[in-house]
Amino acid sequence: AMFLDYHLPQLAPDFDYEIFGTDIDIGCIKSAKNGVYRYELIKEIPSIYQGKHWQKGTGDIASYVRISEKIRKRCQFMTNNLFDTSMLFGQSYHFIFCRNVFIYFNQDQVESVAKSLLQLLAPNGYLLLGLSESLSGNTPGVDQVGPSVYFKPDASVSVEKVKSVSLPEPQVQYGGAAAVYDDSAPRLKRVVCVDDSTVILSILKKILNADNGFEVVGTAANGMAAREVIEKEKPDIVTMDIHMPLMTGVDYLKNYMTPDHPPVVMVSSVSREEAEYGVQSLEYGAIDFIEKPSLVNLQEKTTEICLKLKSAIEFKKSSENVLSLDLVRSFQTNLDATANANLVRLCVGGIGDLHKIKAMLSSLQDQFPPFVILIHGGESFISMFVSQFKSFHKKIHNINDHEQLQKNHVYIAAFEQLALVQSKTNLGADRHVFLVGENSENIVVRVLQVENSYIFLEERSSFMDTPSGQLIKEKANEIVPYTSMLYHSSRLVASKAVA
Repeated sequence: AMFLDYHLPQLAPDFDYEIFGTDIDIGCIKSAKNGVYRYELIKEIPSIYQGKHWQKGTGDIASYVRISEKIRKRCQFMTNNLFDTSMLFGQSYHFIFCRNVFIYFNQDQVESVAKSLLQLLAPNGYLLLGLSESLSGNTPGVDQVGPSVYFKPDASVSVEKVKSVSLPEPQVQYGGAAAVYDDSAPRLKRVVCVDDSTVILSILKKILNADNGFEVVGTAANGMAAREVIEKEKPDIVTMDIHMPLMTGVDYLKNYMTPDHPPVVMVSSVSREEAEYGVQSLEYGAIDFIEKPSLVNLQEKTTEICLKLKSAIEFKKSSENVLSLDLVRSFQTNLDATANANLVRLCVGGIGDLHKIKAMLSSLQDQFPPFVILIHGGESFISMFVSQFKSFHKKIHNINDHEQLQKNHVYIAAFEQLALVQSKTNLGADRHVFLVGENSENIVVRVLQVENSYIFLEERSSFMDTPSGQLIKEKANEIVPYTSMLYHSSRLVASKAVA
């Protein structure tokens, strides 16, 4: 109903419709009639279809949303067993969706249910099954016109007249099955992917393949490099991470998003409701948001990614391309790592990683837990590093000059002073450890001995293959790009505060 509500005003404003849904499970039907769902469940719906159709709950149901009356009145639901469709007779249906149901039936049951459904199907109506399902055997009166799509021609119309009708060409089926009934398949959608994680870029390339209707024509590791690649390749759409070096995804949108820019869909570990980055990216022009809480989860998001990219391309072509952000703003949050008063952040890296550490300092919020930089390989230069880092943060000190660590302050120490650092923290303090760059086995072993630690390991493919990399990889709590470590740390604090 949300899909039709978006497209019909543009394609057929006088077209009227009603949706009738059935299920054998009483609980499912009750839930459908209620129209109330957890907000997390509707995030997979493309933003252009969500529109203003959902309202945030209050009080005990503040994490739930309810469908609008405009959509609700279009839909009816009832409990029904497909082996007895007598309750459905009395009217015919122009489209019947029975997807991923036949896989649970034997052949006799499939033929029985299919026969009943075809009797309910109106002339010139369509029956759509799951991509792995088909009507095998003798099914007179229907023609297969696409993958698992069947058409019931009007018997009162001559065959010659039917042949003269120009039907829309079948589209590519997203999720793995190509349009096998059309010799001239649609042009592949050209994509530029922007992310500083080589692992994420590799996964996106696997998902956005020709079978799914896409072609990755270029990649970039940050917003600055993305501008050149996008201008050169002129893609149909861009996927963009938020936390990246040199220029973040939000900064790119702020500086370069114009009306004639290709549509942008954010693919990021940041929650869309997170005010500083998620909401801002949508306000600056991103059309949709796909969250990637883990690498494993991203691989499972194939259908969502392909659907949202395709929808964003169509949205950009439309004349009414203004997104409603009311629902996202109603769930807007601000991450505050100082909510855990017992937290200390430890950043471990070598001299070759100073540019990464400086980038982290530039990203610190106004209020933050004590941040300790532990440098290995440059013990005799600590005082020099303190002076050098002053341009990135004013409240930066040599660890030797302070007895107690304070929030909103940054401290620099040699890695060999790790025990001293721990002695300056509160007894039982939580320690978020950021391990960046390549580290020796001795450093890895000592990091693993830090009490009450939660380890964020920088995603580095070369380091992962070393013995020390393999050791820490098995023990690390999260493996993320260094540009995302502060965000993941803050999100962890927020999740524990809610729990």
